[in-house]
Amino acid sequence: MSQTDIARLFEADGPFTTVWLATPGSIENTAQQLETRWRNVRRELAGAGVADDVLDEIEGRTVDAHTRGASLVVIAGAQGVLHSESLPAAPPGEDAVAGTGPLPDVLPLLRQAQRSLPHLLVLTDRTGAEILVRLPGGRERTIEIEGGTGPELSRTSPGGWSQLRFQHRAENLWAANAGEVAERLTRLTDAVSPRLIAVAGDVRATQLLAEAAPERVSRLIRDAGGDLASIDEVAEQAAKLLDEVIEADTAELLARFEQERGQDDQAVEGAGATVGALAKAQVQTLLLREGAAAGRTAWIGPEPLHIALEPGALRAAGVADPVEAPFAGAVVRAVLGGGGEVRLLDADASEGPAGGVGGLLRWSD
Repeated sequence: MSQTDIARLFEADGPFTTVWLATPGSIENTAQQLETRWRNVRRELAGAGVADDVLDEIEGRTVDAHTRGASLVVIAGAQGVLHSESLPAAPPGEDAVAGTGPLPDVLPLLRQAQRSLPHLLVLTDRTGAEILVRLPGGRERTIEIEGGTGPELSRTSPGGWSQLRFQHRAENLWAANAGEVAERLTRLTDAVSPRLIAVAGDVRATQLLAEAAPERVSRLIRDAGGDLASIDEVAEQAAKLLDEVIEADTAELLARFEQERGQDDQAVEGAGATVGALAKAQVQTLLLREGAAAGRTAWIGPEPLHIALEPGALRAAGVADPVEAPFAGAVVRAVLGGGGEVRLLDADASEGPAGGVGGLLRWSD
């Protein structure tokens, strides 16, 4: 789910109900444990006033959820479920997180969106390749490329006077096959704009592929770990490489933030300054440290940019009935509603804005 999609969740009518359930599939009696976990959550939400028809619809999304991922997030509005998604990570330190209020809790979806970068996985040999295209939202496509074959592929050292001739033919065939793979990889790169191309397989084939690919493709190629047995193994290794890309993206944003903060120019930090900039649609990238907003609230109105730390500020701006809401949800709604984006920082991040919240601005005052 993209941040644009997440922004649309705020447009529905509330109150909103958010359920985040751990759904591990590798433990004994997991289906029964999930059912018990949900029953406890349902009882809690019913006591908070969530309608039975909404709870029934959420319950329908929990069936067999343990077969689809480590956790399940369901967000519902007044009229029913708006979004449900299985995630690879469980709720931190808990079996279930649930609540109802004026805004949905979209932080689990933002975490996943931040990790869901488009990327390509390639397992290649001297005859062709298998390519797996992975896009945000869990979309996948597998492509098989079968290059030319011949006796040269299996008989590269016949001996005698023919050895050099066979070797040259083999090298030419390998290069032609690598060129075919590189051509398809280039078309895919231009189509989906991957952040990473993880390549594994035969050593000579991977070398030839890198040589045949144009610069805009070869600069994205990373070694996924040698001659692996399957595309699934390539995917496992690529997860580590994607972590490095995400960390590099965050480091680049923090470096920009430090530079702008040092110049007292296009950066803000702290709750008051950040909320003030959000209300003017001034924030391009919101920086929010995980856990920094726990227990904190803000006041909101009908529009995303209706945000303040005190209700009086909104009343002065013409909002008749300000509503108190969780701070994290309010600032996320404001920045996404203003056309900006969110970058979540690790809870233990030593760098970043004071108070755990800040932003890079479109313009300075």
